[in-house]
Amino acid sequence: MDITFKTEELRDECNTDKLAKKKWGAANAKKLRQRLDNMRSATCLFNLYSLPGKCHSLDQDRAGQYAVHLDGGWRLIFEPAHDPVPRNADDAVDPLKVTAVRIVAIKDYHD
Repeated sequence: MDITFKTEELRDECNTDKLAKKKWGAANAKKLRQRLDNMRSATCLFNLYSLPGKCHSLDQDRAGQYAVHLDGGWRLIFEPAHDPVPRNADDAVDPLKVTAVRIVAIKDYHD
């Protein structure tokens, strides 16, 4: 799966172990590397549902986005990087056709 990032700063933080540890702590940095490796090896969004991290869709102000667990309440938040987003007959996102994602945030949105 192709991965892009909402900002260059976020890209650098996600791809540089030292920056990730400084920003989110060692445990989150380790999980982040694992989740990004999983995403890169997946062929589509559907594959993420069977991988560690409990991939799930979000709602309310984050409708259209997805998250995977990191450490504690922290989540890696992403969205399909397609325009338009592939949809099925029910107008839901088609996870078999989402082959690119954009990382939008890493945060504990439970606070």
